[in-house]
Amino acid sequence: MTDITMKLICPRAPNFILVDDMQKRKRQDGIVESPKVPVSMLTDEQKDQLAAEWRSSLDAVAERQRKGES
Repeated sequence: MTDITMKLICPRAPNFILVDDMQKRKRQDGIVESPKVPVSMLTDEQKDQLAAEWRSSLDAVAERQRKGES
């Protein structure tokens, strides 16, 4: 079997992270949006938590794909 090596491109990091447990606000154009926090304000623990959640989400998608689901 031949091994294929690929250089993967990491998804672009956002400038802001949405905050889920704060009151959403309605913009002038009628769209309701969640409050957001600049990434520069996150603690190392918060960044670690986001990374762990992202990894868990990736693992769940990979598992569904292995089982033939989408």
